[in-house]
Amino acid sequence: MSISALFDMIQNNISLIIILIFAGVPLLIGSTAANRSVSTISDFFLCNRSLGTALSFCTIYATWWSSFAFLGSTSSFYTQGPLYWIALGWNVLFGILFCVFGKPLWQQSRLRNYRTPVDFFHDKYHSRPLDIAAILLMVGLSIPYISVQFLGGGIIIEMATNGLIPWRISALLFFMIMILYIWSGGLRAIAWTDTLYSIMIFSGMLLIGILFIHMTGGVGETFSELAKAHPENLHLPAVVDGTLGAGFWFSLLVIMPLGELMMPQIWIRTYAVKKSRTFDAMPFLLSIATLAYLGTMLAGNAAVMLEPNYPGASDYILPAMLIKYLPPVLMAFIICCTAAACLSTANSQLHSISEILTLDIYKTYFYRKAPEKHLILAAKGFILLIAMLAYLLLLFGNLSTIFQTAFLAFSGIIQLAVPAVGGLFWKKRDARSALSGLLFGLAVTFLFSLWQPFVLPVSPGLIGLICNACLYFGMSMYRSRKAKGSIAEERMPEPKAEIEPSKQKNLKTLWIAIIASFVLMGGPLIILLDHSHLNIAHIPILYLFVFALWIALCVLTFIGWRMRWGEKSEDAEK
Repeated sequence: MSISALFDMIQNNISLIIILIFAGVPLLIGSTAANRSVSTISDFFLCNRSLGTALSFCTIYATWWSSFAFLGSTSSFYTQGPLYWIALGWNVLFGILFCVFGKPLWQQSRLRNYRTPVDFFHDKYHSRPLDIAAILLMVGLSIPYISVQFLGGGIIIEMATNGLIPWRISALLFFMIMILYIWSGGLRAIAWTDTLYSIMIFSGMLLIGILFIHMTGGVGETFSELAKAHPENLHLPAVVDGTLGAGFWFSLLVIMPLGELMMPQIWIRTYAVKKSRTFDAMPFLLSIATLAYLGTMLAGNAAVMLEPNYPGASDYILPAMLIKYLPPVLMAFIICCTAAACLSTANSQLHSISEILTLDIYKTYFYRKAPEKHLILAAKGFILLIAMLAYLLLLFGNLSTIFQTAFLAFSGIIQLAVPAVGGLFWKKRDARSALSGLLFGLAVTFLFSLWQPFVLPVSPGLIGLICNACLYFGMSMYRSRKAKGSIAEERMPEPKAEIEPSKQKNLKTLWIAIIASFVLMGGPLIILLDHSHLNIAHIPILYLFVFALWIALCVLTFIGWRMRWGEKSEDAEK
């Protein structure tokens, strides 16, 4: 073969070559992580509780931003107008909740050696039925979510290679690569790989916005043309999946951050943090990273102008535009960035679910005295099993869109937030109230998800959460009056954050400003702005108002970080 022929072959298959290189990099990272690993449960599942701030941020960010963030957000802006723009709020709220909930949870995990989410629930409630309910909920809702990540990744690879790699083969390839590097280095390999993925996700999301909005004449010109040709895309939809559009907007603000916080992979990362100051920084870091949504917002609105009648599923409008409008090298790079969003969530879910099955099922009920090396081998077997189940569901299941699948999973798992918050902060907690509230909340959620006799004011998941909380706190208060003691009173005192008196006033002002920002972002004012038809430089006032509030929240979370959210400077990290 001549040099010119070889060059032509490489040029004609450059997209495939870039994708294959991307697929192989995690194996190199996994092998490097394996050299630092030791064969212990603590190392394989929790990286010996040694994640620093930078590594914690990267793995949390990459885990949190899935295909739902990359493909799903672009699709939503394309079909539902500004509905997804509330993501600027829910990502900031997730960071704040990770600090407020995560820090005391981290402190107790160190004192009481929590390794899984179920360890926490069992320690607080001593209820096997509640443990089983939590396991079923986390495992049952994670597997479809894993499947939809690989469905998204598989289809975009098939599109990028013009069918040369069918989506079933590319999904299987990614499954195999992921299993190998998780087997090699456990959480350490995942965290190191997520560092690469997080950079790719952030840069890829911003880049698509810059590229496609330039093709449609710039931001002002694009919104001006949208107002003429597609004015409906500049306003919230009247109804979304049986829920009022404004109510769905508010539901997203609550359900997305709380639901992600209850996902098992986030619990594991909470336990794996090395120092408490990491939690102080996380609200600001995650707030700043939310800037990436500016890219998908611009790309989604540009897509309305470039592809107003796209015939395929809206989830794949982005890869279709990448293939049609970008040169092969740039297209392949952004396709890999999109695949990184899919893989970075799936790898964490596989790992965390295998930990639950290994320690909370296998060790607890079948082999209590299993040596650590045996448990690690069992965990690797569960990783393979979960991957196979997810792949079979991918082949034979009837999965919804990325947006619908993710939102349903979050609406179900958010019900764990009530017993989790109660376990940390409610002295009158008890197991019967926790289990009753959880089951009632799930029943209400799935009832109104399947049967909607009228347009709901908020989403079924939020209605279920309210019912869950009312029953839990009401029932536990009633039961505490009948019994003099409670579980909280019987156990050792829980660690409490100390606040310097000089900072109390400033901290109170800070929290008032943060709460006011979220009220403005999710409250009735949004309806007025959406119906006002006001704009500045052709950009709808709703977009600008939410963006301004996001900037304010970034400033506020930075202030909170510098104040250490009111804590003393001494770091009691034992």
